[in-house]
This record gives sequence, structure tokens and C-alpha cells, in this order.
Amino acid sequence: WVHQPVIRPIRLFHSDLIEALSKSVWYNVPIIWMPLMLYFSWSHYRTLAQGNVRLFESFSTEYSVALPQSAFPGLFVMGVLLWSLLEYLIHRFLFHMKPPRDSHYLIMLHFVLHGQHHKAPFDESRLVFPPVPASLGIAFFYITLRLLLPEA
Repeated sequence: WVHQPVIRPIRLFHSDLIEALSKSVWYNVPIIWMPLMLYFSWSHYRTLAQGNVRLFESFSTEYSVALPQSAFPGLFVMGVLLWSLLEYLIHRFLFHMKPPRDSHYLIMLHFVLHGQHHKAPFDESRLVFPPVPASLGIAFFYITLRLLLPEA
């Protein structure tokens, strides 16, 4: 059914609010995410500039590693590459999974996450992942990383 596209928008939710939150225009990506990325980058750069950040200090003070301010460009590039890899893996393995035929909830979840994009590929309001659900996923990854690596 998903592989027989239609040229009209598809309504996914009964609630008008949730339906509105499930849509986004492409230019929300640079408008919302670029300032956040710049803010967090500047904030973490200033923390590194203080010169007192030691990596893995929360696990072992004996084997912690001092992190100089000059490490920031490498960490920034590594973050961009790791996030890009993570986005690819999510898209490839979660968004293009084949849910079991007998799992109604997994089929619905798959359709809401990405199947609707293949059913209505020309729906301009669903070309990019909407900011509200994206921010929930990003917050999950950010909090998890902050718990695992509480250093700046």
C-alpha cells in the first residue's frame, strides 16, 4: 500500500494540534537547528577555554585526560560526522524496517515515522522531520550522552 503513492496530503492524526505538530517546512531545519547548534557549540567552546575540563574524570580521576581548547575543532567535526552517521542509521534501519504483519502498533508507528513520506512523497509539509518530535529524540540522545559523559 505504501508503494502506491498518491499526490495529495495525508491526514495522520484526529487532533488538529498533533496534526499541525507532525508537519514542517524544509526551511525550519536551518531556522531552528542552526542557532541551537551554534549556541551549544559556543557554550562548550567557552567551557573548554576555561582549561579545567578533564575527559573521563567522572569514571576515574587517575586516568582522566585533560582536554585543551585546541581540541574543539576536532570534537566539532567528530560530532557532525557521528550525528550524520546516526541519522543515516536511524533512516536506514528504523525508518525502512519491515514491521511484522501481525503487529498493528509497529505498522502504525512505521507509517507515522516514515511510511507516509513514501505514500505521499510530494507533500511539502512532510519532507523533513518536524521540530517537536525531533527535539524529543535529540533531547533523549543529549541527556543520555550527558549522563554517560558529564564532562563538557
